[in-house]
Amino acid sequence: TAILNGDPVGHVLLQVPGAHLTTRYADFGLDHDARWTEVGKLFGDPIVSGRGIGSALLGHVREQLAADEGRLVLCVVETASTARDLYRRDGLRVVGEFQGRHGRNIVMTD
Repeated sequence: TAILNGDPVGHVLLQVPGAHLTTRYADFGLDHDARWTEVGKLFGDPIVSGRGIGSALLGHVREQLAADEGRLVLCVVETASTARDLYRRDGLRVVGEFQGRHGRNIVMTD
C-alpha cells in the first residue's frame, strides 16, 4: 500500500508464485523454472494520478522479487492505455495477447 501524507493512495495485489501461473501463461514462452509472481490488481487514487505512485508500487514489488530471484508477469486489458503506458515505462514488455471476458488482454513481463 502506498501512503501519502498519512492517507492510502495506492495498492498492489499480488498472486503468489505457483504452478498455476506457469500453466496460465504457458502459451507465452515464459521460463517454466522461474519464480513468477503476478500483479493481480494495481490501484491508484485518481487524485494523485501522474505523481509516480504506480511506479513506486511496481518498483517496490520488483525490488522484493529481485531479492528472491523472482519474475513479474501481468495482464492488462487492451483499452487500459494509461496502465499499459505505466508498465512499459517501468520496463515491462509485451509477450502475448488473448481474448478475455472484458476484451483483449495483453500479457507483459519483466
